[in-house]
Order: sequence, then structure tokens, then C-alpha cells
Amino acid sequence: ALRDGGYEQIDIEVDLAGEAFGKELVGSVDCVATKSNGTEAVIDFKYSGKRYREMLKDGSAIQLATYAYGRSEGNRFPSVAYLIISD
Repeated sequence: ALRDGGYEQIDIEVDLAGEAFGKELVGSVDCVATKSNGTEAVIDFKYSGKRYREMLKDGSAIQLATYAYGRSEGNRFPSVAYLIISD
């Protein structure tokens, strides 16, 4: 699906280190995909869809937004998506 969307480079478990809002940001992004023009996508894999669907609805799913912030460059943010595996 990522390649069909024009993404060419796909990396799994990409280290993330930096600062966000005055706090240290350390983690590992499940998947980073990049297009030839440099556009990035950050994908976070989740198992068991119901919990994360509810978190998305009520605005408490902030992990993906934090990863996007950590991967941002100036005012340029990556596309983001959760891949929820329910079965």
C-alpha cells in the first residue's frame, strides 16, 4: 500500500531522539516511509483496534502526533497513520 502511494524507502523501528515542548523525546517509530521528493509518512502499528479507535475519537491518542513532531523539520510535518491490526 505504501509503494502504491508513491513511497519508495520504508524503514522499520526507526530511532527517534530530540526535544518536544522542553522535554526529552526518545523512542522508536514503528515505520517511516519516504517519497522521492522527501515527503515522509510515520506509521504506528497497534494491535486490538477497539481501544485505539476510542483513543482517536476522544483525542487521547497522542503517541503518533508526538512522533510526527519529533520527525518534523521546521513547519514541515510527515503524514501520519495508525495501522490497527484487530485480528
